[in-house]
Amino acid sequence: MIRRANISDIEDILSILEPYTKEGIVLKRTHEEIADSIEHFYVSETEGKLSGVAAYFTYSPLLVEIRSLAVRKSFFAKGIGKRLVKKIIHDIREINPKVKIFALTLSPEFFAKCGFKKVEKETLPEKIWKDCVNCIKQNECDEIPMVYAE
Repeated sequence: MIRRANISDIEDILSILEPYTKEGIVLKRTHEEIADSIEHFYVSETEGKLSGVAAYFTYSPLLVEIRSLAVRKSFFAKGIGKRLVKKIIHDIREINPKVKIFALTLSPEFFAKCGFKKVEKETLPEKIWKDCVNCIKQNECDEIPMVYAE
């Protein structure tokens, strides 16, 4: 089951994100950051426990990023990540069908399976000016920018 997250989910969200944060796959999020934007987080429940998380960030009415996508290792490769991404896309497009949805990822194959195509980072100036300009990997970025193309 995919649903919107609530405040009581924050500790579980942090525990799902933590291994990916340590590996440098997902940016570290604090309890406060998640609480401040909880309405943008989605969770997956499997067998009575949170199995995955994803969030989105709105740069403008026409540009949204999917981020903080992670699945508990014990639930990996069961389609949970894809269902989270599809639910976020559905909900965002329901509000504005013309919005550009993108992700920066180290797993381009996964996002390609979700309907995303590779693009040049320069096509996402809002992302560059908000996050990339302050990133420690700015000059050696290994993330692949991808835009939802369906």
